[in-house]
Amino acid sequence: MLKRLGLSLLVLGCAGLVFWLWPQPSSHNGSVTLKIMDQGVLVREVDAELFEDDVLFDVLERHFDLVCATPGYSLDDSCQPRLIVGRTGGRVLLGIDDLRTDWFSDFLQIRRNGSPAQYGVDTLSLEDGDTVTIDRITVSD
Repeated sequence: MLKRLGLSLLVLGCAGLVFWLWPQPSSHNGSVTLKIMDQGVLVREVDAELFEDDVLFDVLERHFDLVCATPGYSLDDSCQPRLIVGRTGGRVLLGIDDLRTDWFSDFLQIRRNGSPAQYGVDTLSLEDGDTVTIDRITVSD
């Protein structure tokens, strides 16, 4: 009897630990509008849910196929974050869905609520109601 009680408490304790450690879904924190453009022409617009602690990359990753740059600026479909001075991040977008840039003759410009973004996709935090525009811009000679 005492063995059963001990075993039951052990099982319940393990179940409680698993529940406590299991990742909890982030709370809904509003929505943002994402506009993907090519030379000022709208390609795709998405109203996206925003969750607690989301940065721009998180929202983009849920709605688009992304292509990032390797350290040598070649294509990286995995978009793995890089270690930069003790933190991860530093991803550079080279493509969103079918819109691609080579980073030399054109680039993806990020605007938040009409103003140029001051941070990259890994650190740009968003707020409910924000509009983020990503536009492929050609560099003129």
